Amino acid sequence: MTWQKTRKNNDLTGAPEKVLSAALAYLAKREYSELELCGKLTSRGAAEDDVAAVAAVLKEKRYLDDGRYAKAYVRDRREFRPCGAAMIRRELAARGIDAELIEEALAEEYDEEQQREALRRLLRKAAANAPDNDEAMSKYRAKIVRRMLSRGFPQSLVWDEIAILLTSADR
Repeated sequence: MTWQKTRKNNDLTGAPEKVLSAALAYLAKREYSELELCGKLTSRGAAEDDVAAVAAVLKEKRYLDDGRYAKAYVRDRREFRPCGAAMIRRELAARGIDAELIEEALAEEYDEEQQREALRRLLRKAAANAPDNDEAMSKYRAKIVRRMLSRGFPQSLVWDEIAILLTSADR
């Protein structure tokens, strides 16, 4: 006999009184955007009108705030998983955050100098593995540039910083 978790208490179908407590349980663990929280509740079977009512109550009491979520998300990406502002914009938009709130969060939490410092941290790690010869260094530099551009850093910023950091790694 194998042990399995039962999902009886996890289902919100036909239980509008449980939707608020489930939403509060999610929000007690971390910040959610309104779209994310509503998606989690509806995926558990809650009726859309119950979810909308709960979301309205939570927004009124400021337990659910997309602006606060966007700022926390930007801080997290800046400190723990560095990437450029372009990538953060895409990720927040995919989470249902309004463009105005995204720009406000980026302006407040991730200016160009902070973006430059995050890029420098990533490039320092890359410079530690830089090859010795010129041909290999040229290929390595191109690889690092592509990687940083794919992470959403502006091209001019990447070229400026890579010229400074990887040039010093050349031997």
